[in-house]
Amino acid sequence: MTLSNLKQTLPSPHLLDKPLPEALSPAPAARSVKAQAASVLCKGFVFLFINVLVLLAIASLTSAYVQRRPYTNAQVDSNLLIMPSNQAVDLIIFGTSHGRNFARKGNHERVEKILGWKVANLSIGGGGGVVPASLMLDIFHEHHNQARKIVYFIDPFVLYSRQWNEGNDRFARREPFSLYFFGKLLQHQIDPVIIKNYIQSKVSWTWLKTEPDLDKLMQTTVRPEQLTKARIAARNRAMFLDDTDTRNYERYSAVLESMIRQAQARGSEFILVIPPTMFDEGNRAEMLRNLLSRLKRQYGVKTYDHSKVIGNHRFFEDPDHLNTYGVSYYTQQYLLPMLNGRPVPRHRLPLEANYDSQAALEHLAWL
Repeated sequence: MTLSNLKQTLPSPHLLDKPLPEALSPAPAARSVKAQAASVLCKGFVFLFINVLVLLAIASLTSAYVQRRPYTNAQVDSNLLIMPSNQAVDLIIFGTSHGRNFARKGNHERVEKILGWKVANLSIGGGGGVVPASLMLDIFHEHHNQARKIVYFIDPFVLYSRQWNEGNDRFARREPFSLYFFGKLLQHQIDPVIIKNYIQSKVSWTWLKTEPDLDKLMQTTVRPEQLTKARIAARNRAMFLDDTDTRNYERYSAVLESMIRQAQARGSEFILVIPPTMFDEGNRAEMLRNLLSRLKRQYGVKTYDHSKVIGNHRFFEDPDHLNTYGVSYYTQQYLLPMLNGRPVPRHRLPLEANYDSQAALEHLAWL
């Protein structure tokens, strides 16, 4: 083949500048589908973003509506609704419902009267563990407050399970919405579903109906026959979740230690107390006692095992919680000397026998 013939068989260079045949170009239908998908996705993100903004706006409005009412520590279980700012208090009480009962139903005023102290009760009913307590201590300090002493009524079960800590679904629901508190939840690694429920709970009639509880007496008393072995076993199964996972115990013990260091750095005395109960928590309570002994040696904190110092069933509203009579009695006989540096009983007192009549109990409630 001659050179001239070979040139004739090759395509002209100008053919390369021509558009590809239609069969080789991307199909208009395929391009259209991609464009439509991108458009739908973009619109979906915009719709979601707008809905989130609307939800946050409603949560802010309903929270402002609830916050317009005045509350006292005795009238509401929320901590942010009563959180002081730029104040010095004599005592903070932390704990689960065992600690919160020292505020509920007018008990807060009773405790302050007996002690002669200004008290902030930041306990978290519903099994609030050390992670929510640590979060509340942060907020207390970030509001430029100071406390002379801190009493933490520590339950054995709060060190065993995530459910009472990052997974606690109750404590955040009680608090008003704010971006500040939202950030604190993220900082303390509260479970995302709990944060979602916190925001959604502000868009509810239940939240809008939040109002001060004006009841002044927690007078229900437990009957001795309610304290059965079956009930004790059922209660322990419900409270001591994941009790075989030592990693939880170590993790939450470390959170408790960080609270102690933070309090001591702010000049507060930290006191750990196992609260009174009619239940037997067995080996789990023994593990907590060992932990308190170590913390006492390591940080110099005062520790008290008061789990069995009250035996009169009239002082309990159920087998696990002190009623108004029990709160007043315990505050007089145990908490008052504890805070004033006097000897603190570590056992039941014969004085309990003086409160076997309703008249004596009523007198105790209305000191």
